[in-house]
Amino acid sequence: MLTDRLLEHCEAVCSAVTSVPGIGIAIMQADGTIVYANDEINRIIRGSGTENPTGRLLHEVFPEEFVAERMMIIEQVLQSGEPAVLRHIVQGFQVETVMQAMARPEGANMVVVITRHGDSGAEAQGYRVVDSALADLGPLNVLTPREVEVLALIGKGMRISEIARVLYRSPKTVENHRASIGRKLGVTRRMELARLAYQAGLKPEDSKRQRYFRAS
Repeated sequence: MLTDRLLEHCEAVCSAVTSVPGIGIAIMQADGTIVYANDEINRIIRGSGTENPTGRLLHEVFPEEFVAERMMIIEQVLQSGEPAVLRHIVQGFQVETVMQAMARPEGANMVVVITRHGDSGAEAQGYRVVDSALADLGPLNVLTPREVEVLALIGKGMRISEIARVLYRSPKTVENHRASIGRKLGVTRRMELARLAYQAGLKPEDSKRQRYFRAS
């Protein structure tokens, strides 16, 4: 059960950043209790119009696989004291989540969770980066795994002939995939396809990730 003192402490810690657009922040206990979550992290992970999950357990809000993956990282962060960065795709956008052990008021083991869209280059800065085994592809979920792979390579600026060599397929087969992607997404221009791949941070290996649907 959360105490008023603990909640006040968390709100004080977060007050400097909770109002910054695009920055989601939460504080988690080791048992999966969401001690504090600002509305921005809720919007990024669960979508607009969903109820703020402060005071609830992760498994009450998110799919089982989603919870298991995050609880494993939280446990590692608390044991090692070293931060970790989780790269994942949510609603078709690349999302980066930093998990960092924090002070322990009243003996509670807690981590601060900071989430934002995009890629900050955390790996180059020496952070341990974990690629999620899951993906919420959002509008890209209509694509087959092969089409996700082709779209990821388009996002890297590769031509049809180059993609064909990488995938060991004929250029005609790759062009058929590209045309199918365009029909499904309602997009015909190559630059727009590349933009969609970029905003999702798509990598070819994302085609193999387990797909999940965010809870409402």
